[in-house]
Amino acid sequence: MTNPVQTHTIAEAEKLFRAGRLDDMESVCAAILDNTTSPNGAKAEAHRFLALAWYTRGELSKAEDAVRRAIELAPNDAPARDNLSLILCAGGKHAEAEAAAHQAIALQPKLVNAWLNLGLALRKQERFAEAEHPHRVAIALQPSNSELWNHLAAVLEKLRRSPESLAALQRAIELRPDFQLAQENLTRLQQQPIPDAGKLACNQGTKLLTENRRDVAEALFRRALLFNPDLPDALLNLGKVLLLKHQYADAEKHLLEARDKRPDSADVFYHLGLACMALRKLSEAEAAYLRCIELDPSHSRAMHN
Repeated sequence: MTNPVQTHTIAEAEKLFRAGRLDDMESVCAAILDNTTSPNGAKAEAHRFLALAWYTRGELSKAEDAVRRAIELAPNDAPARDNLSLILCAGGKHAEAEAAAHQAIALQPKLVNAWLNLGLALRKQERFAEAEHPHRVAIALQPSNSELWNHLAAVLEKLRRSPESLAALQRAIELRPDFQLAQENLTRLQQQPIPDAGKLACNQGTKLLTENRRDVAEALFRRALLFNPDLPDALLNLGKVLLLKHQYADAEKHLLEARDKRPDSADVFYHLGLACMALRKLSEAEAAYLRCIELDPSHSRAMHN
């Protein structure tokens, strides 16, 4: 059974920490650690709060030592491992911080700060695509937290998804109108030229298609068309992916749209011919191949077909 005096003392330490009274908090923690009757749980919490005090003062080595002592006493304490992640990340030990955050999440899957710190550790390693997921999980767990929306906006900006980043910042400010940092980030982002999101997604998809990552490429081409339904390259490349996946009717549909947008592209007509051949539309296929050769007489594959 937990000693009620010790429970009150730990609560007092937490209260002092939140009030910024670090010296007083350290005295309380020292009393807990000096008391031979203090249970391990209370001692672990005392070490954890001491670690946070050292972290706040910028004494990262001392903070790390203290939180590791807390973990030794209470190895299944998720907040301690989460604090370790925070401290390691601040000290530039980003891979170790990532591992500590994963350990905290394994122990307590709904610990919001652990998901946030996992995202921060991934961002420090410039693994921005991977960092998006933990930030979104944190928001799902605590959607009214303006800080989390601001962090998500930073990730989306790194991924060059400016419209989504702007929306995240606007949400942060809606939740907390006096959020100065989010206001500054929003102003800065609004002053930057926003890249064409459709072309960006299409370019990413084209790269993945060369790596034979068809499903992800298809998703990116469809995403590009959500931003810009008339983007010829996205229509053509989506048609190519669908041909590779033997979805010939859907491929023909998009290639016909690409043809209407780019009637002078031999590549469009060649792939349209492939789709028509697969659908046994022989006259349409022949017409597409002939047009391909008219536009590019050196197109040997069309001549062969």
